[in-house]
Amino acid sequence: MNEQHLSALIVDDDDVVLRVLEKSLVEVGITNVVSARDGVEAKAIVEDGGTRFAVVVSDLMMPNMDGLEFLEYFRGVDQETPFIMLTMVSDLEDHTKAKSLGATHFFTKPLSFEDITARLRTILLNEFANNT
Repeated sequence: MNEQHLSALIVDDDDVVLRVLEKSLVEVGITNVVSARDGVEAKAIVEDGGTRFAVVVSDLMMPNMDGLEFLEYFRGVDQETPFIMLTMVSDLEDHTKAKSLGATHFFTKPLSFEDITARLRTILLNEFANNT
């Protein structure tokens, strides 16, 4: 996995969360981490079309365009990339909606660096194994 140039998109309006996610992604072998502060900014990055992402990690609650709206947009252009939804509350309705829109994983914050890194490693290793 480390021999490939893997990219990830992280979308969150919290700078601390962005830094933790970036550190975790680098730890699991992602060589290019692109970040956005809301769904509108993330949508512009995807529309630019210059990067194929190995994984997308998005917060649920954000200004301008929330995570569910961004997920719905993203699945309209990419149905295969693992999409991890983050939220502060474990709301069954949000979880169900995110899954129905195509979220592949749902993490409840706060997550420790070790926990998010382990979970990302598992997701990416499974994705890599399924695509070889």
